Amino acid sequence: MNPIRLDNVDYNDIKHLIKARTTRGQAQAISIPGRSDEDKALKDFEDELFTELFEQHHRIGLFVLSKSGEIERRLSV
Repeated sequence: MNPIRLDNVDYNDIKHLIKARTTRGQAQAISIPGRSDEDKALKDFEDELFTELFEQHHRIGLFVLSKSGEIERRLSV
């Protein structure tokens, strides 16, 4: 993960992941439309993208939870 604020989605990481998996000449196999390996390549890419988005969502959720706790503590004083 690049150095980024914990309360933001890292769009550069996501953009890089998508670009690396969808651009020819990136030392990655690109599936040929209509071939049976297309489904597996697409599924693998979707799984990897989902994992990245899920991890970023989780990180932001933890940040929001910590800030919520901080606000509650300040209000209860």
